[in-house]
Amino acid sequence: VRGEVQTENAVRVRLRSGDSFGELALVYNCPWKATVRAMRPCHLWVLDRANFRTVMRLKSEDRIQEYVRLIDSVEVLRARLSTSENKELADAM
Repeated sequence: VRGEVQTENAVRVRLRSGDSFGELALVYNCPWKATVRAMRPCHLWVLDRANFRTVMRLKSEDRIQEYVRLIDSVEVLRARLSTSENKELADAM
C-alpha cells in the first residue's frame, strides 16, 4: 500500500504500509491541513481524538511501568529510592 500526502505549502511526502499521518492535528485539536491521496487501493483506519488520547495515555503508562521495572533492576537505585521516588524518576524519563 502506498500513498502521498501534500501539505498546504506543497511539500509532498510518500507514505508506505504502516505509516500514519494527522497525529499533530489530534494532539493539538486543530484541523488537518493536508491532502492525502491513495496511489493504490488501500484500507484506511480512522481514529478520533478521544480514542487517540486514550491510546497515547495507555502507551505512556506502559512506558512508565517499563522504566519502573528497569530502575528497580539496578541494585544501587533499588537500595536508595522509595517506591514513589522510583515512579517519579520513571515518569521523568
